[in-house]
Amino acid sequence: MKVIETTRFGTIQVEEDRIFKFIQPLLGFEKLHDYVLIDHAPDSPFQWLQSVDEPHVAFIVTNPVNFGIEYEFTVPEEDTNKLQLSDAQDALVLTIVYIPQGAPQLMTANLAGPIIVNIKNRLGIQLVLSESRFSTKHRLLPDATPQQE
Repeated sequence: MKVIETTRFGTIQVEEDRIFKFIQPLLGFEKLHDYVLIDHAPDSPFQWLQSVDEPHVAFIVTNPVNFGIEYEFTVPEEDTNKLQLSDAQDALVLTIVYIPQGAPQLMTANLAGPIIVNIKNRLGIQLVLSESRFSTKHRLLPDATPQQE
């Protein structure tokens, strides 16, 4: 068991086998390598990617498929080798979600920077996709308008 201090969830205990090690850190967070996934709520499409070492660093994440988004891309061979990923079934794909304060219906996902985790060995990376069809601010609820509550 590992005890983790967080600003959002207080002190939590997690099994060591739930901790992911990012072999390529998240952009802008180069000194942080260890994270744990925390469910937002039962049956929620969201989770929190909580830093093990920095209590205030946590990202809301989701798999875009949860929102009906057809999200397919090729992980470069160099990265699959780094992750020791031999089967696509072992890849957990997440995207960081931004939820504007006071306007959750306008939430977006960073499809240009997916997080890939090998669920077998718990190694992770954040990719930077150069394909123009992926945006850093893809609307998760495209039919929502700013006035909707």
